[in-house]
Parts: sequence; C-alpha cells; structure tokens
Amino acid sequence: MFIDINTIDQEGLLVETALDLPALKGAGGESKPVRSVSLVATVVKRDRGVEIRGKLDAVVGVVCSRCLEPIEEPIQADIFLIAVPEDQDDPEVPDDDAWQDARLQVTGGRIDLVAVAAEQIELNLPRKPVCRQDCLGLCAGCGVNRNTAECRCPREEIDPRLAPLLKFWDN
Repeated sequence: MFIDINTIDQEGLLVETALDLPALKGAGGESKPVRSVSLVATVVKRDRGVEIRGKLDAVVGVVCSRCLEPIEEPIQADIFLIAVPEDQDDPEVPDDDAWQDARLQVTGGRIDLVAVAAEQIELNLPRKPVCRQDCLGLCAGCGVNRNTAECRCPREEIDPRLAPLLKFWDN
C-alpha cells in the first residue's frame, strides 16, 4: 500500500489498514513469518515534510533463543516519521539525531507502508526472544530441551574446597 505525499492536504489523512507483509529474513537466513499487521496513523503535511504518527501492531514468528522452540512474538510500535522527497535539499533542516532518526526519504513521492511496517517490526523485535522468562534452555552436554525433559548428563563432583562459593552462584 502506498500513500502519495503530493496529495496530502493541510487537514491530513487518517490511515487505518491491515497490511500483508512477506516473511522477514533473519541474519542467519531463517524466515520469520509476520501476521496480523495493523497500522493506524495520521499523515499530515508540515513545513519540513509529511509527518506520520501512529501505532503498529503485529505478530512475528521467531525462535526462542534459549530452547529453540518456535514462538510468536507480539510487536507494538509507536511510529514517528517525517517523509521528505528524495531530492529535497533543505538547508533549514536540523542536523540533530532526532531529526535524522525520524527522516524517511521517499522515492517518486510515494510512501510504501509495507516497507515502513517491516522496518518498524525489525527495529522492535527483541534481540533474544524467549518463550518465557524462566525458560531453562537446552542442555549444553546432550542438547535436550530442559523445559520438557530432564537432562541425564553426568554431573561433575564439586571440589569441597570450592563448595562455599556455590551460595554466590544462585544470587
């Protein structure tokens, strides 16, 4: 879905839409399916460009970083962008980080809402998603998921001289 920034007037535009996004690609080439993407935003023409403010909701299929089980990660993101034409060179534009982070250069005067949504989802995905806070993960020895089965790896005997240090391990 595209929005033509040249047709936005001073009253602006309210966008309420469900978007169909393709699966996102992870760093390792894994596919992250995206579903239930909804975008509610106001698009208003300002002096510096077209301001987009809104909220994005989505669900992304990812893998738990501890136990490697597939999970669905809900994403909720607030969006603030200022769309400017690619060829616009405005000397009055501040060179601060907030402006640069919010600036969205558009080609052909059209905002691609699918690309904006995909970028916002990527920015708001947790680096290490977990299925639950107390996930035990995989055993380093045998690889069993310790959430669903007990590991039967032999336990090392602790040197009795170091045993008093174990009380600090749990803290």
